[in-house]
Parts: sequence; structure tokens; C-alpha cells
Amino acid sequence: MDREPWRNDDLGSYRCGSKVAYTFCADFETDRNPNSCTGEKVISGAGFISNSELKNWDDKMSTAWLSEYDASYRGAVTFFTDYQCGEKSGAYYGPTEGGA
Repeated sequence: MDREPWRNDDLGSYRCGSKVAYTFCADFETDRNPNSCTGEKVISGAGFISNSELKNWDDKMSTAWLSEYDASYRGAVTFFTDYQCGEKSGAYYGPTEGGA
């Protein structure tokens, strides 16, 4: 279910459903591999997320990848840098179903 990346530099907020994993990248080059977007340039998460305020990251995301997320197969926890669940986030995935 992976889609082509979106390019715009106009992301100010986002809302993703419970079956969506996302990766947003700032100032991303032409490479189409989301795994090469790392460090301070990446915002990611999985499951239902609503972020209405990107603060310092407003209008800086140049690429977005959306993919299918199934928490029963491989769960994730999304952490935010802001105590009100805003600004940057990162998804940390657990093992796949039955695996370690």
C-alpha cells in the first residue's frame, strides 16, 4: 500500500487514521527511500495521530510517505518532543507478531 512521496513544503498540521504510518521529511532530496531520511529532518508516527501545531517545522516538510499500519502485527509507540503532543514526533516499532 506504499504510495509515491508527496512534495510540497506546505505542511502545517496533519491527522492520520489508526491504520496509517507516516514519515515526513524536511528538505529531502530526490531519493525516494524514506529510510534515507534520518535525524533532525524526519517526523514519523503510526496509528491515530492529530498534530495541529508543527511550530518550528511548519511549512518545512518536503516529502511525505504514508503506508499501511497494523498494530496487531507490529505495534508502535509515537513520542513527541512537545509535552502537548505537538511539534516533532518519532515512531518506535516493536517486534513483528510472533517474532522478537
